[in-house]
Amino acid sequence: MREQTLNLINKYRLERRSGRNSRCGIQRPAESADPSRVHRVKPITIGLLTLALLLFSTGCSKDLSRWDAETQIETHWVDVHLGEVEVGNAETKPDAIIECGIQKGLWQRDDLGNGHYLDFPARKVEAYIFLVNNLHDSLSTKPTISFRVHPKVTGIREGNTPSISVVDYTWEVDWDGLPQDIKGCLPDPKSMRLRENGTVVFERYDDGWRFKRYLE
Repeated sequence: MREQTLNLINKYRLERRSGRNSRCGIQRPAESADPSRVHRVKPITIGLLTLALLLFSTGCSKDLSRWDAETQIETHWVDVHLGEVEVGNAETKPDAIIECGIQKGLWQRDDLGNGHYLDFPARKVEAYIFLVNNLHDSLSTKPTISFRVHPKVTGIREGNTPSISVVDYTWEVDWDGLPQDIKGCLPDPKSMRLRENGTVVFERYDDGWRFKRYLE
């Protein structure tokens, strides 16, 4: 689609005299000396040209979009603890939770020998879970499961400088959407925090906005 649009733009430029967009350095058509020639341009050509100019101008924007922020937050899911839920403590018997998943073939101990991270022999589990961290074998008594969730940005504000943006977001585990065999190994959903808020910092570079750090 992008290549077709660019080809149409180049063809359109050959038919008309062109000027220059001072914002992004993009060529745009100038007024023709012959007004009748305007009617020779097909409506679809004008529509694609407008769309292309809009896409190019969006790339030059100095504002961090919510879509871009959500995409980068999801990419850095480990850094921001995205979808991370504590699933066990002394009352809910974390050993039973982990062993239940192993017996059902949902996950298994990794090959590293430390037993902290669990693999997924059942491929369908990967559609719902990023990681099972069996921390109670170590210093902690609370294993965690990082569920696959989509962050939703709730607000973007300027930081100490215009090149810094502070982003607030939220995420929630879709409990009803989880397969029954996964839910069957987990404690009562009311005992887990299936919804959390977070804040991250982005910094603007010459090529766009980049994720910098997780605040909370």
